Amino acid sequence: IKIDKNFIFDIDVNNKSANLLSGIISLIRSLGLDIVCEGVEHKHQEDFLLEAGCQIAQGFLYSKPMALQDVLRESFAIPS
Repeated sequence: IKIDKNFIFDIDVNNKSANLLSGIISLIRSLGLDIVCEGVEHKHQEDFLLEAGCQIAQGFLYSKPMALQDVLRESFAIPS
């Protein structure tokens, strides 16, 4: 299940958002489903998600959006 970036953006300043996100992640994990959180832009967001039990995330913290051919080129590039 993919969690939208709107649930993530203010978890550092809004306790209600943080609690809601923790509850959502807990519920999804209790169902045995995989979780992907999108919109991770800051290290503190990543830290929060890891602590809450989400281990798959995407966002500008990791990479800018890329075309498939660019991802494949970077993934299979042979280091010089």
